[in-house]
Amino acid sequence: MRRIIVGFFAIIGALVVLIVGIGVAVWWWAPSRGPHIAANTVLTLDLSEALPDTPADHSLSRLIFPTSLTLADALAAIERGGDDPRITGLVARIGDNSMGVADVQELRDAIAAFRAKGKHTAAYADTFGELSSGTRSYYLATAFDEIWLQPMGMVGLVGLRAEMPFFRGTLDWLGIVPDFAHREEYKDAANMLTETAMTGPEREELQALLQSLYGQIVSGIAASRKIAPDAIKALIDRGPILLDEALRAHLVDHVGDRESAIASFGTGAKLLALDRYLEQAGQPHQSGPTIALIYATGMMARGGGSNNPLTADNVLSADDLTRAFRLAQADKSVRAILFRIDSPGGSAVAAETIWAAVKRAREAGKKVVVSMGDVAGSGGYYIAAPAHNVVDQLAALTG
Repeated sequence: MRRIIVGFFAIIGALVVLIVGIGVAVWWWAPSRGPHIAANTVLTLDLSEALPDTPADHSLSRLIFPTSLTLADALAAIERGGDDPRITGLVARIGDNSMGVADVQELRDAIAAFRAKGKHTAAYADTFGELSSGTRSYYLATAFDEIWLQPMGMVGLVGLRAEMPFFRGTLDWLGIVPDFAHREEYKDAANMLTETAMTGPEREELQALLQSLYGQIVSGIAASRKIAPDAIKALIDRGPILLDEALRAHLVDHVGDRESAIASFGTGAKLLALDRYLEQAGQPHQSGPTIALIYATGMMARGGGSNNPLTADNVLSADDLTRAFRLAQADKSVRAILFRIDSPGGSAVAAETIWAAVKRAREAGKKVVVSMGDVAGSGGYYIAAPAHNVVDQLAALTG
């Protein structure tokens, strides 16, 4: 009886292996492993959630909230689509995501280049902010040729704000005395624990940052919508703006939902999601010298770091970064290193370790170019300093 049972399971196992093998073979040798790209294809992009700056990791959060498209993927796919005669346009859903202003500017630049090649673009939203600010999401939408808004939607163009919590009073009540080293008046990361209210230099710093971002957003919206900057400022002062006034002010072009925006491309348009298009068409720049892409995302930590497997909170490991630079430095096929930084800093010792790795790669003859994301502050700027060139958006927070 035991031999019969063992034999039965052996047969089942062999069948499973055979079926899996046939499936893999069919997939591998199929003429097309992705969707067919037809003529008059319109790419679709969902921007209701922020696009992550780094590729997908293996944290548990990926199983709960799967995302396949990164910011770099989106930029690459839009660039590829701009040169593809089968692609005629791009339609995007805009939502109240947490994307930083610098990342928004990168997307706006990519969409502008796409439009410059004769491609039509449209953005649609159910609303730009509901009980919250829609300034950043509307700023992103203005990169498109047309903006569609649902009948009950509004344009929450209300400007920018910054809030700082302070816990010193609570700590005093608990009998806890905070003790931090403090470097000059603008190094204010610990102020929330050592102060009961915003200091003068801290208020000055935040006000300057907000004014700079506000000016960039006003300028970008004014140029895209062909409205005078002073008129945009007046609209912001009156915001949020209901649909009728938004139409009269030329903040939006049409009333309608997703289907209305898609219909504007004509009945013959074929829709294809941006990530599926990238899978089928492939990344741009596949020939030429090899460039290593190294990401530095999150708070810097000494050693190997300790990412949270549930929330996917990024910890920037000094060991991982130095290993990546060491491998790129040793690889003779690597002509240059593109170092993408999106970090507010963290451990000063970790920053010094990474700084030394960047410096060694440069001294070994590797061209090092830094691309800054939304934030490259404190240690995030320090590790960029040894590079040959540093490139960022106007809204990138650095220094």
